[in-house]
Amino acid sequence: MRPARAFQRHASFQKGGNILREGEQPEHLHVLIDGWAAQCVTLVDGSRQTTAFLMPGDFCNGETTLLRRLDHGVVALTPVTIGTAMRERLIALLLDRPNVARAFLADDSC
Repeated sequence: MRPARAFQRHASFQKGGNILREGEQPEHLHVLIDGWAAQCVTLVDGSRQTTAFLMPGDFCNGETTLLRRLDHGVVALTPVTIGTAMRERLIALLLDRPNVARAFLADDSC
């Protein structure tokens, strides 16, 4: 499987839109294709703390290939486009392409 083929479905979000919500159990893996987004956690007082900025090529929820529930949310900072793939397709890609697996596991931005 070619890496780009894993992310054939696309979705768009406006600035301020919630791409993923904290505590969600997404069935798909999301990669940012265009625009900027931020990972956020909700603090005890209800405010949000930004924990990471995401740019095109970054995974929004790469760790959910191992963890099923998100410990953060992802919000669009600009209009964004994301690509989505089923978790199983990513796992098949990682098994088929060891070099992609090494790069994926070395990515600690998510």
